Amino acid sequence: MEINNTALIVVDIQERLHPVILEADKMTEECVTLLKGIKLLGVPVIATEQYPKGLGKTVGPIREFLDEETTFEKREYSFAIPEVMEFLEKNNIENVIVLGEETHICVFQGTRALLSAGYNVYLPLSCIGSRTSENKANGFEQMRALGAVISNVETILFDLMKTSTHPHFKEVQNLIK
Repeated sequence: MEINNTALIVVDIQERLHPVILEADKMTEECVTLLKGIKLLGVPVIATEQYPKGLGKTVGPIREFLDEETTFEKREYSFAIPEVMEFLEKNNIENVIVLGEETHICVFQGTRALLSAGYNVYLPLSCIGSRTSENKANGFEQMRALGAVISNVETILFDLMKTSTHPHFKEVQNLIK
């Protein structure tokens, strides 16, 4: 995973769904930490919103890291919609970090599609949620079996930096202290 061939996608962390997600506040904090680090490192961020008319927009603390032109509305459960795939291809992306809801539905279906298309997928455990722990565990089990890398915020950020001589090392280190 390199900064120049990696993107992060935020999947359906929306106003009407997020409050019923297990440990939603902790998930939001972890997502914000990762997004701050990702932005420092210059990794592109895109997002999907499942039927925002019904489920609302991406929650405020996470929406702050998104751009309107790279936030895509969808009705499919998979986040691997044409707009997302076009963005990944156009930007020569090989590795995708996925944050989102729900683990066993939208995150699972999109991850399966990306893996089938030849992308490497990294899933930070604390940045992906479901309404129940059983559904979350099952979703991760299925994605791991397909070849996704189950990871965490700190590992992802340090893997992207590679060395303590990275120009943003101190800033990233301060994010996770």
